Amino acid sequence: MKDNNIGICILNFNSSNDLERLLKEFVRDNIKFPIVVVDNSNNEKEILLVKQLIKNFFGILNIVYILSKKNLGYFKGNFIGVSYLKQHFKINKVLILNPDVSSQNWCNLVENLLLFLKNDNDFLVGPKIINSSRYPSTPLLYMAPFVNVIYNIAYPFSYFVYKEIQRKKALGSSKKVFAIEGSVMLVNSNKFIEIYKYFKNVFLYEEERIMGLLAKKYHWNIYYVPFIEVLHYHKPLEKNINNIPYFIKSNLEIIRLFYKDSFWRESLILTLRYRYFIKKTIVRMLNGVNYLGNIFWSFFEKIMKKN
Repeated sequence: MKDNNIGICILNFNSSNDLERLLKEFVRDNIKFPIVVVDNSNNEKEILLVKQLIKNFFGILNIVYILSKKNLGYFKGNFIGVSYLKQHFKINKVLILNPDVSSQNWCNLVENLLLFLKNDNDFLVGPKIINSSRYPSTPLLYMAPFVNVIYNIAYPFSYFVYKEIQRKKALGSSKKVFAIEGSVMLVNSNKFIEIYKYFKNVFLYEEERIMGLLAKKYHWNIYYVPFIEVLHYHKPLEKNINNIPYFIKSNLEIIRLFYKDSFWRESLILTLRYRYFIKKTIVRMLNGVNYLGNIFWSFFEKIMKKN
């Protein structure tokens, strides 16, 4: 498949193995679109591996490598790639990908997603994302301020209710939705570049939700296409406690940008901090259980070897 108005942006972070597998899938499907790999990696060995990888595929794929000066996070990293494609190839539609995704047929995926980006107010579209637990992780749901406060107070029970509603929302035919997961999405490059100013204080997490709120603000359309499936190898439950401050910072930025009423702003901030206190406690407990389980298993293996 060849289309002069489509490009691919892959944001890489220490994922040379996943990137190699993805590029091999592009060769398999005879992808001719210009591809930009933006490398956010902070590991010198990984950077060298990716550079060599790009050399190996250069000439087979129409591929460009851009090494970011530092890890800019999700949106800013993709912004570099989308802007490059727009400037150098006059690309109006960009398929944004994480390196750890897989499709049975990328040409078929692009052809189907393109059907939803025909009008001026169409912003982005994405397929059904299946993570490693086989649980759909898109579309995302809009929560009004009151619902958001209840969600924070009732966490973690509200998390499972949200996931069940999300699962039901993922069924059925293609539809307009509030937001979709950002690991695979076809975007209008002009609109993507236009909203950069809203992400200046966002490094990581909640970018999809911000894009959803901006689409709601500007009356743009976001579509979800469930009959196309993409496998995402990313683990759905991240138990790294060091990531929690990024979650908090991104959510505080959302409150600052989109909630002007002082009552709801204060209510959201207060309950948000409560939710992440609970989340941090749960993460510590899970990590503790995992640590004790590893010690027990090592001790058990030693006993078995002696016997």
